[in-house]
Amino acid sequence: MKKGKDLAQALVCVISIEATKTTIAICNHKGEVVSDSQDIPCSREFKTQSKLKPQLFLHDISQETLGLFQRLPDKCRSNLISICVSVPGKVDTNNGIAAGDNEIWDNDVPVKEIMTEEMLINVPIIVINSTAALAKAAVHLSSELFK
Repeated sequence: MKKGKDLAQALVCVISIEATKTTIAICNHKGEVVSDSQDIPCSREFKTQSKLKPQLFLHDISQETLGLFQRLPDKCRSNLISICVSVPGKVDTNNGIAAGDNEIWDNDVPVKEIMTEEMLINVPIIVINSTAALAKAAVHLSSELFK
């Protein structure tokens, strides 16, 4: 998103990778899923493929995410400010690495590095623990409600 643009127009892509289900959604600054030009919500939900190698599963997630981006009108795509990937367990947020002691992978996974290479998109990719992501969203929502 270019400097000086209205933050109310900002979009974020949220990717929640949980033990059984993975969800991808493109949301506005209020956390609402946005719709494409045909009024179809820009979200996707599917079974988490923990038996696949992490690189392959993250490739699939990246392709699904890019597909959602393509459904957005051009003017909306330029409003994307970040991609947030939440995973259970310990996360090295500074380096975007999910620790291997979670319910999905046995080894540490460089989620940010893999997805950056897969998507070739010029927005930050943030990897965060799913509980921390939920807590931050709740704080943001609470601050919005009490303005």
